[in-house]
Amino acid sequence: MGISRCDHMLMILGVCLGMTEQEQEISTREMIRGFNEKASEASTIITGGQSVFNEFPMIGGVANVVVGNEEFIYPKNGRQGDVLILTKALGSRIAVNLYQWYKLNNEKWKKAQKLISVEETQRAFDICCTEMSTLKIGAELM
Repeated sequence: MGISRCDHMLMILGVCLGMTEQEQEISTREMIRGFNEKASEASTIITGGQSVFNEFPMIGGVANVVVGNEEFIYPKNGRQGDVLILTKALGSRIAVNLYQWYKLNNEKWKKAQKLISVEETQRAFDICCTEMSTLKIGAELM
């Protein structure tokens, strides 16, 4: 399902508990600055959100739009040969989870490392970060 514009966004911010107060202040300020820049680039505004303390720095958002039924793109009537355009890589959440488990060196990582190496985990996380920080402006035109 999809839309081609965003009326406004909510920001979700996680302030890292493992940082000093100064590091928290600087990283939080820069994450908010970057988020606002991308919102502006996407021709939308931030109207609210939520901030929490978290094990890791975290930034995300919720896009909101009000559209009529005629503007909404439904995922039906697909046929063999159609092209699907993904706006983020499949497995993004898994890549983030694996990386967090690796950094924590917890039981989940001990199980996972039997199937995936540290290098593969880092590469998947790096790809995920790049994809998730790239605006998909124009995807609706494809």
